[in-house]
Amino acid sequence: MKNYSILTLLGILCLSITTSLGQTSAEDFFDLGLAKGEKGDYHGAIKAYDKAIDLDPKYKEAYFNRSIDYMSIGQYDDALKDINQYISLDRDQLDGYLLRGNIYLESGNFKLAIKDYSKCINGDPEWSDVYFNRAVAYEGQENYEAAYEDYSKSISLNPGDADTYFNRALLLEEIFSKYEEAIKDYDMAIYLNPEDAIAYSNRAYTHEMLGNILDAIKDYEKAIELLPEDYWAYGGLGGIYIDLNKNQEAIDVLTRAIILNPNDGWLYYNRGVAYYNSGLYNEACSDWRQADKRNYPDAKIALKEDCR
Repeated sequence: MKNYSILTLLGILCLSITTSLGQTSAEDFFDLGLAKGEKGDYHGAIKAYDKAIDLDPKYKEAYFNRSIDYMSIGQYDDALKDINQYISLDRDQLDGYLLRGNIYLESGNFKLAIKDYSKCINGDPEWSDVYFNRAVAYEGQENYEAAYEDYSKSISLNPGDADTYFNRALLLEEIFSKYEEAIKDYDMAIYLNPEDAIAYSNRAYTHEMLGNILDAIKDYEKAIELLPEDYWAYGGLGGIYIDLNKNQEAIDVLTRAIILNPNDGWLYYNRGVAYYNSGLYNEACSDWRQADKRNYPDAKIALKEDCR
């Protein structure tokens, strides 16, 4: 299983208000909430916004920011209540629908997320971030064609965003099996963000699918250089070494991968193959038993055939 980039929720900006010498107490609490939220003290921020809203029940910016802070601590129901209140106070501001879409997206309600994102796009067809977010929601619904179209639209509007190329590359690779196109998107993602180890690791796997073994090795090695804790890159490199009959090299990198992630049966199974190819049958069977304990399906077959 490959690493995925974590889902990027773009477009949320805390609202701030220009202060003046005649500032009210509600504004004082608002500014306190804003400062606490920026420092990651979401509970403290929520308490400050509570007081601002108590003093001014129509303080729409306080509802908006408190909604963000509720979402940050996973209280999606409270976040929805606040953003719905914000929208009721100002139905013409698209940022409310964007934030509500993001809350729906994070809580897994993809249908309603798409509805809100679509409203934003109808109001502003050039809003590239919203196309990105709607693409993520379409992926959640397994509507991959629509997701691909939205990623492509987002790229056409903002061709400098590495995350969009990365996500579209994943679709091309994993869903559509269009490996050459996927590599082109990974190329762009890496060009725009050359420190993205996961992009190198995923491109390496895609090179494997095309039989570009030397390119795959280079990318796995680069991924490990950038992110030494990337067990997937070690595991992928180990699989290539097995195919090249470089079994000791495979054992070495797979051992490193297992240290990083001792719960993945695939790693034990492949190291068992490398041990077996090296004539170390006891070690092979031991690894296959570990793989079987972790429910790796091929392990039972190996144990039955070679570890009697």
